Amino acid sequence: MTEVKGNEVLLKRTPYEIYNMFSDLRNFAVAIPPDKVGDVQADQDSMTFKVQGFELGIEIAEKAPYSLISFKERGSSPFPFKFTIHLYPVGLDATLFYVELSAQLNTFMKMVIGDKLQEMVDKMTEQLEQAVNSGITSTPDLESFL
Repeated sequence: MTEVKGNEVLLKRTPYEIYNMFSDLRNFAVAIPPDKVGDVQADQDSMTFKVQGFELGIEIAEKAPYSLISFKERGSSPFPFKFTIHLYPVGLDATLFYVELSAQLNTFMKMVIGDKLQEMVDKMTEQLEQAVNSGITSTPDLESFL
């Protein structure tokens, strides 16, 4: 199992606000660029979409209100994975945030993407930090991850 822990960042929003943003996958469906992804279908707990002819999906696997949300693969995925966001209150209006990712990669997949997982998690965290702390209340731009 390949495991990655992202950087911890301070978000200038309460855990309640961050939790609500991530706990409904419909929020992310509207942020996916239509020129990169097709056939997006989402409800509160799951989302599927097509990228370069492959159907991919995620679903919420676990929720602990205002502190943790875990996501896992849904449908046909090239490999099993799980990522978890962690939220810790800091004062009255800030949240310490980080992501943990675990993926079951075969030898070939480890060679192809294994070293890039840390970079991807750190980039996602950095973009979220910039979006939230600059006052943008919508989901982060997902185009750079596709």
